[in-house]
Amino acid sequence: MRKSALLVLVFIMALSAFSIGAGDSESENEEVKEFIVKAVHYVVTAEGEVEVDDYGTDTTTIVIPKEVTFKDKTYKVKALAKKAFFQNKTLTSVTIESGITEIPEQAFMECSNLATLVIGEGIEKIGNSAFEGCKKLEEVIVPKTVIEMGDSVFKDCEGLKKIVFEGDLKKIDEDLFKNCDKLEEIEIQGDVELIDEKIFEGHMTLKSVKLNGNVDEIGKEAFKDCEKLEIFEFDKKKNVKKIGEISTISTPTPPRRHRVTCTRPWPSTACSVVSVPSSVRPSR
Repeated sequence: MRKSALLVLVFIMALSAFSIGAGDSESENEEVKEFIVKAVHYVVTAEGEVEVDDYGTDTTTIVIPKEVTFKDKTYKVKALAKKAFFQNKTLTSVTIESGITEIPEQAFMECSNLATLVIGEGIEKIGNSAFEGCKKLEEVIVPKTVIEMGDSVFKDCEGLKKIVFEGDLKKIDEDLFKNCDKLEEIEIQGDVELIDEKIFEGHMTLKSVKLNGNVDEIGKEAFKDCEKLEIFEFDKKKNVKKIGEISTISTPTPPRRHRVTCTRPWPSTACSVVSVPSSVRPSR
């Protein structure tokens, strides 16, 4: 009897050990759906790549890499989730490397303490309100790969002082810099199809505008009442096809530095405000 009971006990123990081993194996082979590396939360997509979103991130600095490794497996970082870090109050520094092609709408909207932003080449589009309300941003360089900017991308960035666009753009929209009341310098290094009308109207702090590429059109009153505007430069080797009404650029005194000369059919009043290249024709 005792021998039979002992055999039964041995059998049960062996069965338990087998079950535990099988469980371990299943655990090891369990599909990874999400993970966190260096305070960044990743969600695995059906294609086996990863998307970044905010999962209660409480760190001040994040880097969104081109690739990330978790449990000896390397994933390509292909996307940021819509509203990924919306209203994150702890972030102060964000670096986006070259893996993703789009910063979606409201991705960093109202990250009120974000002061440092590095956008890597490879980004092609920045969506609506992506950085709206990032009040501590002071300087932004938009890489040459970006060709499309949504509405209100930098709206309410109250501390923004300087922005450089390194590449070609389709349009610089009217609301792109709305309420950026400390903006002083704008430089567009590539070509741009349209600088929207009234986009910088009444910007009391704007001091320097440099257009280094071809410009298809500057909308009417785009720089009206920019009372501190001192430098407005066109590259004399490039073309500006059309400027809106004379009030496009309205300053109390002529900008101090000119690269090009004013030519007809512009009236003398236009020359007293800013010099324009000979390729320009007035808007009708």
